[in-house]
Amino acid sequence: MAPAALVEEFRPLVGSIVNKIRHQLSVRVSIEDLESYGYEGLLEAQSRFDPDDGSYFASYAYYRIRGSILDGCRREGWVGRARLRSAKRMRAMDEMLESSAESERDAPAPESLSDAINRVTQVVDAAATIYLLSDSDLDGLGSVEPSQLDGLEQQTEQVLLRRALDTLTEEEREVVQRFHFDEEPMAEIAVVFGKSRSWVSRVNARALGKLRDHILSRE
Repeated sequence: MAPAALVEEFRPLVGSIVNKIRHQLSVRVSIEDLESYGYEGLLEAQSRFDPDDGSYFASYAYYRIRGSILDGCRREGWVGRARLRSAKRMRAMDEMLESSAESERDAPAPESLSDAINRVTQVVDAAATIYLLSDSDLDGLGSVEPSQLDGLEQQTEQVLLRRALDTLTEEEREVVQRFHFDEEPMAEIAVVFGKSRSWVSRVNARALGKLRDHILSRE
């Protein structure tokens, strides 16, 4: 599809994402400036999208558009670090919940109330781990000594997370790095590994489970 036609078709999506980001982050910047970054993300999504991995372009483009707008806000200094961290957390949560919903559609129905509760608990645990990851820096976790961290609670959480990350396989750690720290969409990570988006989702879910289990066992 020609760039002009693509922009016209996805104009409502870009506008929706811009309005949501302006509301969530209280960005006092013109809509046009934010939309320009959104269209950059849309065109980037078109150039990178692989229709053979089973993903829908609209879902793939959503995260590229959102990421491009947030990157623009970061570069221009329009939004403070705390708000960007909040946006990062919401992005990871959105895609995790979307991938979980896709998995549930293909999974058999829960055999018991206990099974249903267990599935919900896994999602809640994953959300809690995403929250912790969004407040962290992977490179910093590998080098900062506990005594250098501010606050006993923060120190405990960051040290536990650093140790938990060491329990992941190389594959799991790279998915965590790319998705939670580099903010790459799952569909894009799938291309890097030569796998499907659902495969990335499963690896991410497994990694989050291992991180959460390790942290809980040490608390």
